[in-house]
Amino acid sequence: MKSASELALANLLTNFNWDVAYRDSVDNHSGLTLKRGPHYYIAAVKTASEARSDRVVALLAQAILEAQSYAKGEADAKPLALVGVNELPDALIRRVSDFTGHFASDIAFGLFGADGRRYFQGVELAELTSLEERPLSRGVSAPQAFNLFSDLNQWMLKVLLAPEIPLGMLSAPRKEFGNGADLAEAAQVSQMSVSRFLSVLRRDGFLSSSRTLRLVRRQALFDRWKASAVRVGPEQPFRYLIQGNDDGQLKKFMTRYRNEACVGLFGAADAFGLGHVSGVTPRVYVRKLSNSYDGQQWKGIRPAREGERPDLFLRQPTFPESVFRGAVASNGVPATDAIQVWLDVSSHPARGREQAKLIEDTLINRLIENTT
Repeated sequence: MKSASELALANLLTNFNWDVAYRDSVDNHSGLTLKRGPHYYIAAVKTASEARSDRVVALLAQAILEAQSYAKGEADAKPLALVGVNELPDALIRRVSDFTGHFASDIAFGLFGADGRRYFQGVELAELTSLEERPLSRGVSAPQAFNLFSDLNQWMLKVLLAPEIPLGMLSAPRKEFGNGADLAEAAQVSQMSVSRFLSVLRRDGFLSSSRTLRLVRRQALFDRWKASAVRVGPEQPFRYLIQGNDDGQLKKFMTRYRNEACVGLFGAADAFGLGHVSGVTPRVYVRKLSNSYDGQQWKGIRPAREGERPDLFLRQPTFPESVFRGAVASNGVPATDAIQVWLDVSSHPARGREQAKLIEDTLINRLIENTT
């Protein structure tokens, strides 16, 4: 199973024109291979639960040893050690740089934070460094801990983009907003939440200074948004009680639970005509999975037994408000909106990149270009 750090990093590297592949080794360790032109890295990826320098340095040392082992016997391959952290303060960068300078000066390495900051050393890797998103010091007001891609903030991003998105691809108010009060009313979000949201957008350079609220620097915004969406909520495999036409059974289930569920990922892409991948078991978002594994609150389905092929997966979304508020109806069946599908499939192992590319070509790139 790929870690969230690997998925986020793979998305980032792909945006910088690196060819990225997942690598599974015989000793059950995992990593990435990176290729661009003559440059070839084999990377070991670690994740730190907190930005403590002792913990990060220890993980980096482990990643260096693993990457060196991976690269042995691979012609032209160089080792690359990578560590993901929840935040990336300057002090941590200095501490890690001191360590590598003393003990591993010839090894490429990278640190990448959930706060959007990145630091890389190595041939052709320095361009990945981005230190613009500087975290504030402890004790300094709320924006430091404010998550631009929280549940309601993702919903508000969709509302700001809605006038540029076809009706059948997103359910949201469609109007221009002159101020935060207008956005709060339309999005049904508190004015305090909107005020904090707009403050961070301005701080990070994603909001124009025009008379209306308009998103700018959208390429960077969408890159960060996609990287923030790799965390997947819990899901459970199910079988239909009555076996038959899978599409008919799914529609029957969705009709029964239309206010509590919506189709996601590849099935949702099919719903608004952007489907590209077939044969993937449907994912259905529900607001909350059962606290037990018996699944008895869902009529017409039962939990799949070990060894059985599931007919569908029920998944509890990490960001339920953004998922359900933006859902669209296709032939009476709710499905997640086009932006949500793009976020969800971008890191999916079953041909997700192909599906994401189609949505990018059809919608996302147009949104990015439309900043004038």
